[in-house]
Amino acid sequence: MNRIFLLLCTAMFCNVATAAVEPDELYTEKDSVSMSVGIEQVTVRSFKQNRMLDDVPASISYVPISEITHRNITNIKNFTSVVPNLFMPDFGSRLTSPVFIRGIGSKLNSPSVGLYVDGMPFYDKATFDFDMSEVQSVEVLRGPQGTLYGRNSMGGIINVYTKQPLDYKGTRTKRTVGSYKDMSYNLSHYGRFSDKIGYGISGKYGHKGGYFINQYNGKRIGIEDTGSGSLKLRFRPDDKWDISLVGTYEYTDQGGYPYAPYVDGHIGEVNYNSYSYYKRSLANAGMTLHRSGRKADFFGVLSYQYFKDEQGLDQDFSPANDYYATQKQKQNLASFDFQIKSPESDRRYSWLVGVAGFVQLLDKNVGVEMRDAALAQGLPSYATQAMTYDTPSYGIAAYHQSTIDNLFTDGLSLVLGVRYDFEHSKMDYAMDMSIGNHTTPVSSFSHKLSFSQFMPKVSLQYEMGNNSLVYATVAEGYKPGGFNVSFDTEDEHSYGPEHSLNYEVGTRATCLDGLLTSSLALFYIDWKNQQIQQTIASGLGTKLVNAGRSYSWGAEASLGIHPLRNLNFKFDWGLTQAKFKRYEVSEGLDYNGNRIPFVPQHTFSAAADWGMTFNKLLLDRMVISAQYNGAGAIYWDDKNSVRQPFYGTLDARVSLQKWFIQIDVWGRNMTNTSYMAYYFEALGRQLAQKGTPACFGVDIIFNFNQLKRNKRGGDAA
Repeated sequence: MNRIFLLLCTAMFCNVATAAVEPDELYTEKDSVSMSVGIEQVTVRSFKQNRMLDDVPASISYVPISEITHRNITNIKNFTSVVPNLFMPDFGSRLTSPVFIRGIGSKLNSPSVGLYVDGMPFYDKATFDFDMSEVQSVEVLRGPQGTLYGRNSMGGIINVYTKQPLDYKGTRTKRTVGSYKDMSYNLSHYGRFSDKIGYGISGKYGHKGGYFINQYNGKRIGIEDTGSGSLKLRFRPDDKWDISLVGTYEYTDQGGYPYAPYVDGHIGEVNYNSYSYYKRSLANAGMTLHRSGRKADFFGVLSYQYFKDEQGLDQDFSPANDYYATQKQKQNLASFDFQIKSPESDRRYSWLVGVAGFVQLLDKNVGVEMRDAALAQGLPSYATQAMTYDTPSYGIAAYHQSTIDNLFTDGLSLVLGVRYDFEHSKMDYAMDMSIGNHTTPVSSFSHKLSFSQFMPKVSLQYEMGNNSLVYATVAEGYKPGGFNVSFDTEDEHSYGPEHSLNYEVGTRATCLDGLLTSSLALFYIDWKNQQIQQTIASGLGTKLVNAGRSYSWGAEASLGIHPLRNLNFKFDWGLTQAKFKRYEVSEGLDYNGNRIPFVPQHTFSAAADWGMTFNKLLLDRMVISAQYNGAGAIYWDDKNSVRQPFYGTLDARVSLQKWFIQIDVWGRNMTNTSYMAYYFEALGRQLAQKGTPACFGVDIIFNFNQLKRNKRGGDAA
C-alpha cells in the first residue's frame, strides 16, 4: 500500500506525458492478431499537424485499437468519461448525438465539436453515431482547434482512423450475442493485389431488442436494425506517394423514443400511443493523397457525404392523441482540404499552409399532425402543418501554422497559427396548413447570412527530455450563426455567431523508465454570445438564442501505471465548472451564475488490463479487463431545476484465445446503476429517459489469417 501511494504521489510531481500507448494490432504476414496489453512507445502523426502527436502543445487523448477492444467500445457515445471532460449523452436515437467538451457543445443544429473520419469531415450531428466496427484508433484534441479545422471545432476535435489496406491482411469474422436479444455479425477481409495495391472489404448486420417496454401496448421500445459495409483501396506506387479510396454505406431502422414522465424526482414508465421511429441512410466516399518530398509534403482530402433520414415522433409522449410530428432530411456535402507542410526533419523551423472548403445542400421537411389538439382549436382532427426548409451553404478557408524549435534555448518551441474562414448560408422557408384536401399557404421567407472570422493561436512549449514537456496555449474559438427551424416571431428566424478565448497550460511526461505515464492540463474559457437552446413560446419546438456571456474553467488529468509488461492501470479525470456569467432570459428573469446544462462537473474513469500467456494448455492467451466510468453532477436545463448526481457504471471483459479462435465474455453496467440519461420539457410536461440497464454478452471471433499461420507451423504473437 505504501508503495502504491508513493507511485501516485510521484506521478503528480512528474512532468507528466502520454506518449506510451499500446501497440496496434495488425493483420500482417509477420504478425498475427493477438491481444497484447504490453506497453510500447508509438509515435502518431495527426493528419492536420506538422509534428508528432505527442509533441503537440495541447490536451490530447489517444485511444488505440487495444483499448477500444478491452473497453468494449462499439459506438462513439461509449467514449464518455473514457476521455476526460468529454460527454455524449446516450438518449433518443442516432439523430440525437450532441458532443460536449469542456462545457462547449450543442444539442441543436451544427455541433460545436468536430468529427473527422480518416480526414473526412462529418458536419451534421445526425451522422455522428456511425458504425465503428473497423476503427483502428481515435484521438481527441480538447480546446479550440479552429486554426487548423475551422467550423465546428470550438470545443475540440474527434479524429477517427479506420483500418487501412496494406497495414492489415487476413479475414476476420465476429458474432455477438447479448442481453435483450442484441446480436450482430461482422465480416472483414483485407488483401493485396500486389505489394503496392491493397484492398479491404467489410460488412456488418446488427440488431437490438430494446431496453424498455411501452406500457401502452406492452411492446419493447428502441428495437433497432442496422446494416453497413465498406470498400477500401490503397495504392503506394513508390516511397513517396500514398493514395487511398474509400466508400461506406450504412442503414439504420430504429424504434424509439423511451421518454417517460418525470414526476417528483422520479422517472415513470414509458407510456404513449403513437409509434415513434428514426430511419437513416448514410453514405460516404473519399480520397486521400499524401506525397512525401524532399522540400515539402503534400496532403489532400476530397470527400462526399450523403444522408437521408426520417423521424416520426409522438410529441406529447402520452396516451393522449394530440400531436404527431414527422421530419425528413436530405444532405449532400462535398468538401476538400489541401495542405503543404515542411518535410519530416530535424530542421529548426517547420510549417504548413492549407486551403479548405465545402458545399452543403440540406433540405428539411417537417409535418405536425394536429389530432385531438386541433379539435380544441375548432379545427378538424386531420389538420396538418407542413414546413419546408431549403438551406444551402458554402465556405472557404485558408490557414497557416509555423513552429520554431530551440527558440532562445534548446527545447523551447513557439507555435503560431492563423486561419481565415468565410461562410455563406441561405434558408428558403414555407409553411402550409392542410385541412382535408385543401392546402393554404400560411407564411414564407428567404434569408441570407454571411460570416467571416480570423482565428489566431499561439503556443509556447518546453521539452525537458525523457518525453517530458510543458506548454502554454492561447487560442480563439469561433462558431458561425445559423437559422432556427422552430420559431414564433420573425426575430427568432436566426441566431448570431459565438466566440471564445481559451487559455491553457499543461504538462506531459513519462517517469521511472515508463512505469508511470501521466498528463495534466488546466484551462479557462471566456465565452461570448453563447448559442443557447430555448423552448419557443408555443411549446412546439426549440430555438437557439445568443446568451450574453459565459465561462468555463477546469482540468484534465491522466495517469497510467505499468508495473508489468502485461499489467496496466489507467485513470482519467476531468473537471469542468461552466456557468452563465450574463444571461437574461426575459425582463426580470436571468440565469446569471447558473451552470450550463449537459455539462458534467466531473468525468472519471479507472481501468485495468491483465494479460496472461500460456504454453501447451487449453489457452494461448487470456486478457481480463475492467473499468469504472462515471460522470456528474449534470444539470439538464438552464434554470438548473433538474439534476443528475454523479453516477458510475462498472464494465468488464474476459478474452480467451486459442489458435485462430477468440471468445470474449463481457458485461456493461454490471451493477445495474440507475441514472437519468436525458431530461427535457415539452408541451408543459416534464420528460426523461432512464440510462441503459445491465447488459451481458459473448463475442465469438475467428481470425482466418491466424489459421493459415498455424497450418504453416507458426505460433501466435
